[in-house]
Amino acid sequence: MPTPQSARQATALIVDDDGVMRLLEYETLSQFDFVVHEASDAQAALELLSTLVPDLLLLDVDMPGMNGFELCRRVRQRWDMTRLPIIMVTGMDDLDSINEAYQSGANDFVSKPINWPILGHRARYVLRSAQAVRELHELKEKQAAIVQAIPDTIFLTDRQGTYIDFKAGFGSALEVVPETIVGRHVAQIMPGEVAELVLRGIERTLREGRIESLVYKLPLADGTHHYEARLAPSGADKVVIVVR
Repeated sequence: MPTPQSARQATALIVDDDGVMRLLEYETLSQFDFVVHEASDAQAALELLSTLVPDLLLLDVDMPGMNGFELCRRVRQRWDMTRLPIIMVTGMDDLDSINEAYQSGANDFVSKPINWPILGHRARYVLRSAQAVRELHELKEKQAAIVQAIPDTIFLTDRQGTYIDFKAGFGSALEVVPETIVGRHVAQIMPGEVAELVLRGIERTLREGRIESLVYKLPLADGTHHYEARLAPSGADKVVIVVR
């Protein structure tokens, strides 16, 4: 399924006080299917950015008034590297200039003289990379929201049965904080018979690569509670345990 960005032409804003460079960059990005906008200095770029947020920003470093580094820092106050990726374009190729470009928030750095076909490919690569990271962040946010909403308690253990992570279910009466579980072994938390049951389940889950179900009971202050646990492999040596 195409993403919203892939369903339309990507937009780029070129900021350079050199008209010839803007023309060459315009022609190059147009050939790579970008809709291109131009600004001759940093102030003009900021004014344009108040009404238009492009998919990619190309900044010349050496401009009168506010230079490209400062403009990059100003842009980063509003948009991060995934929302508005920036390529710095400059005639300076010393290590200090490169470091300042990245410290200012640039995604990539291109030195003059520019290899024009390569610039187009790098622009596309930077755009795809930023989009992939943004989609990953969005996926993690969705997963975190789902985890927070479900009533089940979730544990992550390693192959040996040591708890790596813990999330109490929504509305759970389980008064346990992660610090009392994470880093400890199942046998330190569970009664002996239950710990052995869970450890065997972890072993089977990783050996067979499939979900295992366990049923057990725990004596608590208000009586005996019954639980169902589902164990699923997470990578080669970790297991997610969902307890209801």
